Amino acid sequence: GIFLDGRAFHSPNFILRIIKSAEDKNNPSKFSFIVSTKVARKATDRNRLKRRSYAAIRKNFSNIKSNYLCAFFFKKGASPLSASDMEKEIILLLKKAGALLT
Repeated sequence: GIFLDGRAFHSPNFILRIIKSAEDKNNPSKFSFIVSTKVARKATDRNRLKRRSYAAIRKNFSNIKSNYLCAFFFKKGASPLSASDMEKEIILLLKKAGALLT
C-alpha cells in the first residue's frame, strides 16, 4: 500500500505519500487529501481545505504524470493557508516527487 511502499515528501504544511500504481499504464493519477481534526476542528474548515486542494490539482492536472497514487496530509499549521500558497506548495511537492511533466 501507499503507507508501506510509498515515498514521503515534506513541505511546511503538507506531507505527500506517493507510489507508482501497479495497474495498467496511462490511468490518470489519483489524489487524496487528509485533514485531521487536529488541523481544523470544524468539519466545514476541513472541507474547505480539501476543496481548495482538489481545485489546485484540477487546475494543474494536465501537467501531472499518469499512474501515480498520491495522498496529501495536512500538517497542524496549515489551516490559515491561502488558496494560492496551498497550490504552490502542492505543485512543489509533486515536483520533488517527480510526478510533474515539466
